[in-house]
Amino acid sequence: MYYSVIGKTRMHRQSLIIERYTIMGSRLPAGLGAGLWAGFAYLLLSVALTGCERSPTSASGARIGSTEVLVYLIGPGGDCPQWPAIAGGAERCAQQLPYMRFEAVRLHGRTPGQSSTTLPDVLGKKPFAICLYVTDPVAARPIAEQILADGPVLVTMGVRIDGIKVFAHVDPCVANAAGLLGENLIKIAAGRQSYLLLHENGKDALATRCYGRFMAAAGGQYTLTLLEQRSAADPETSPPQILAQMVKRFHRAGLVVTLSPEVWLTVPPEAVLKEQTRFATLGAFPELWPHLRSGRALALVGPLDGEIGYAAMELVSAAFTKSREFGTQRFILPELVTPQTLDDFARRYAAAAGLDLADLIPASDGVTPTSGPDGG
Repeated sequence: MYYSVIGKTRMHRQSLIIERYTIMGSRLPAGLGAGLWAGFAYLLLSVALTGCERSPTSASGARIGSTEVLVYLIGPGGDCPQWPAIAGGAERCAQQLPYMRFEAVRLHGRTPGQSSTTLPDVLGKKPFAICLYVTDPVAARPIAEQILADGPVLVTMGVRIDGIKVFAHVDPCVANAAGLLGENLIKIAAGRQSYLLLHENGKDALATRCYGRFMAAAGGQYTLTLLEQRSAADPETSPPQILAQMVKRFHRAGLVVTLSPEVWLTVPPEAVLKEQTRFATLGAFPELWPHLRSGRALALVGPLDGEIGYAAMELVSAAFTKSREFGTQRFILPELVTPQTLDDFARRYAAAAGLDLADLIPASDGVTPTSGPDGG
């Protein structure tokens, strides 16, 4: 017994197993064969009649056989630099599916040009599916639970919510990004001999995995010395203050590595770094590109964010056509982006998001850093 993907109508799985009796030249006995085929014909007739009795409309509001399926993409309520690309990627996919009606919203969002709504408003429209982008699994849990209780297909993106059984999940592989950053640290440092690390180990399960993957990859690179590491999860001191303290103490450090991009969205690099100090961080969204273009950042690591939204909508389509099993996962792999590869990455990032490339590549911020490794 199973639940239909379309709606909440409980149905019995009709299955027929015909065991092959013609083995090694032996034939099925005539009487047994006639009985089996008679039973098979009766079963086919029963399945056909059962199909004829099915309601033409699902409980979730999507008409079976119609040309329109309502899908909502829900983003986080606060500012999220990845969200425009994620929403753009989802819309790009929806445009290729003529039966899908798509709307991206943020719960009480403040982003210009994007609608703000409440979860009851969304559920009141009886969508077939909801794609939920998760940055904080604790805050997202009650939202996911309410969606599942109401009946739409739920596809999550971003951070997984433990214990929530969703139809599918799109994982941007943040821990893999941390490992990729660690593996390439000597290459990124480009002759610099030491670095500082700002991490979030212990903040949550994902932050702990990121820290573990980075340290496992970077720990064996003995020609690069880790001078100090501190957690940005300190409730008494803000991440920019922690970073400024580290740089002041080790003023000759040539590189700062951060396992969260939040600090660079809060203050400009020149406010906390010495003139010769460069940084590398997780995240490869457009707000960080000016630092890469100016040379202040040596590397960014992250995925094409538009592919996250695109994959989510593909999974919704798979739910509607029943071409994927419950519990499907899709992985969007991260990339290492350097000043030399930024232009190519930016073009592909814009294409994945369905956005205008000219709006995503800002001009140089005017900083002309020295080309060599001035730091230690």
